[in-house]
Amino acid sequence: MVYLEGRIVATITLQTHDQVIWGEDFGDALYIHLLVVHRDFRGRGIGRLLLQWATERAVEMKRRFLRLDCWAENAALRSYYEKAGFSPHGEIELNGWRSARYEKVVGEG
Repeated sequence: MVYLEGRIVATITLQTHDQVIWGEDFGDALYIHLLVVHRDFRGRGIGRLLLQWATERAVEMKRRFLRLDCWAENAALRSYYEKAGFSPHGEIELNGWRSARYEKVVGEG
């Protein structure tokens, strides 16, 4: 969690696998979930800092990829991740929810 001005303003969760969205994992990726910045604090670069922090954790863990997914219909969020260096890696539909998968190379393979 990120605290600012005495408040929780953002959160991020990292997982070592995500079999539902990404299938079998071979220990080469770290997965981002629940990256959320409170709307009162958006536009301050907090999300980018959290993505950088996640990248550093992936490198420390000797993972090749940092992966995430988001609602496929959210063009603004997809653009945000692409500007942050993530590349589209297909879409998957689960229970009526279409998810766009993104991946960023952070280590050597």
